[in-house]
Amino acid sequence: MRVRKHSVTAIAGAYEADILESYEFGMKGTFMDGRLRLNAAIYTQEWDDFQLSKIDTSVSVLTLTDNVGSAESDGLEIDGSFLITENWDVNFGLSYIDSELTES
Repeated sequence: MRVRKHSVTAIAGAYEADILESYEFGMKGTFMDGRLRLNAAIYTQEWDDFQLSKIDTSVSVLTLTDNVGSAESDGLEIDGSFLITENWDVNFGLSYIDSELTES
């Protein structure tokens, strides 16, 4: 069940609560007698009533928030470390994100 709440800003009026549906699949593991550590995740998100906030400095320092539409985001994250010797290790990370507003 989805529940919507209305919030009120000082000037801009009411805006809807945003709703996020997010699915993620990942793994964490150690290999090679503990010398290799690896974390990986892939995810997808669908965001309805996406909120955007901006600071209005023309009047004062006031944050204005409004719903700007729907958005989708897909991504992949990988990080890990490899122990080369007792004194040397290599750490690595990779992140890819593909996001877009799908409705405004």
